[in-house]
Amino acid sequence: MSARSIQVGQAVYCQIYQLAGVVYDIFPAAAGRRRRPGCSVVLASGQDIGCFTATEADQLLQPLGKTSLQFCFAGVTQLRAAIQEGCFTRAWQEATFQARAAGYTVSTSST
Repeated sequence: MSARSIQVGQAVYCQIYQLAGVVYDIFPAAAGRRRRPGCSVVLASGQDIGCFTATEADQLLQPLGKTSLQFCFAGVTQLRAAIQEGCFTRAWQEATFQARAAGYTVSTSST
């Protein structure tokens, strides 16, 4: 995953969970030679799978396309409330559609 081009609302596929998800936050890069931002992802199951450094994102997430999500992360409580209120539902549907269209196996249940 090219961490240089990640943005909030981007659909991703996580092979470990076999689920699509959506990037909900971008955070500054840690000090190092290749300073690239990291990201946080919430899966279509509603599970927040946490933060990924740029290197971890490259290894564990497959980038898909954009979704309709517009979200400004302010904290975990706000994230949980947004999930419960359905703010991510459409974006998860879009991400799941994109993952299937790209040929990925998408689980129908969370593991």
